Amino acid sequence: MAPLDDVPHGREPRAPDAEALALENLATAAVTEAVLALPPLQAEVILLRMLAGLDNEAVARIVGPEPGRRPGRRPPGPAPPGPDPVSSGK
Repeated sequence: MAPLDDVPHGREPRAPDAEALALENLATAAVTEAVLALPPLQAEVILLRMLAGLDNEAVARIVGPEPGRRPGRRPPGPAPPGPDPVSSGK
C-alpha cells in the first residue's frame, strides 16, 4: 500500500475515509426507502424538489396543484359566495 502522498494527482480517494463513504451510502439507502414508501404524487414531488432542484412553482406546473394548496381542498379564506336564495326561488 502506497502513502497518499505517492498517489498521482487526480487518483486520490474521493471519500475522506471508508467510514464516511459507508455512512453516505446508508443515508442514501434510507432516503430511497422512505421516498418509495410515499404515495406516488408525494414521491414525485420530493424527487422533483430534491433531485431535480426545482422550486415549488415549477413542481406545481408539472404535477398540477397550485403551490400551497392540497388537491380537492379550498384555499384558506372566506368561502366563495353560494347561490342567492332569493333569486333561486328558495
